[in-house]
Amino acid sequence: MRGMAQRGERDSLVPSGSRPAERVLILGGTAFIGRTVTRKLHEDGYLLVFINRGRSYWNGENIADAEYHRADRRAPEAFAECIASLTDREEARRGKSWLAVVDFSAYKPRDILASLNGLRGRYGTYIYISTDSVYEVSDSSLWQGLPSVSEDFAVRPKERQRVALLKKKDTYGHNKLAVEEILREQANATGRPVACLRLADVIGPFDDTDRFWTYFWWTQVAGQHPVLVDPTGPTQRMNLTFVEDVAAAVSCLLLRARIAEPQCSAQSRTADLHARRSSSASVSASVSASVSASRDKTEAAATGNLEEQESLFRAFNL
Repeated sequence: MRGMAQRGERDSLVPSGSRPAERVLILGGTAFIGRTVTRKLHEDGYLLVFINRGRSYWNGENIADAEYHRADRRAPEAFAECIASLTDREEARRGKSWLAVVDFSAYKPRDILASLNGLRGRYGTYIYISTDSVYEVSDSSLWQGLPSVSEDFAVRPKERQRVALLKKKDTYGHNKLAVEEILREQANATGRPVACLRLADVIGPFDDTDRFWTYFWWTQVAGQHPVLVDPTGPTQRMNLTFVEDVAAAVSCLLLRARIAEPQCSAQSRTADLHARRSSSASVSASVSASVSASRDKTEAAATGNLEEQESLFRAFNL
């Protein structure tokens, strides 16, 4: 079901170069990270089409000339139908589909399956906002004794009991890794590039996580009352990701997609921004690339692959 567009289109806008502005599908994208990223993409000259629940945060205004449609991922069939309808429209009007999809709101396998079922392989690059929590549910023996974690280490343990235990400890990381696994299979089936950005704790303007609210009050009372710190307590290194660095990374990925279009290489990329266990305090934005499969797969093959995945993940209660 097509949502109600709240803004007009700006087909006359032309970014740097002589090519017409490319259209990017945004899933979610109105809260903390999405707000900064999408405004950067708008500044870059992309035409943005949003699908989300229509919620507004920080009294933020919609991006001028962007298009907004309402759909809820908790109703996967309607969500997929909304994506399919808009993608059909793009192909009818412009003769091609999205340059890229930027997905901020997929938290469970059913979420990503809904979007992929609606798209049916009709996109250039799929950019997924993931998390470094995927390492919390991975086989830690791969990096024992190492100073940092690489992208290749997000691999589940082979023992089913161990997988179940890690899921219980970190359901969020478990589900986000499951989404990544589906996207990897989709890349293998269709040859469409996929980029998963594994973000550490993100900080920056318009943070809606309350992550630093406690620290704010600590600083307020620090000059009035002593703040007690246990001298015997442990020390924990942590790394943070600045939200504008996330926006810059997504912008770079879209630039690569534009350069590669229409002959996108069959790659699946994963970026760590960046692993918590890194010995460095700087933000890493490394991107690892691995060749997946040929692009000469049909939409029917991709759809069949998704149905098989859906049955598999339902069996594993993902």
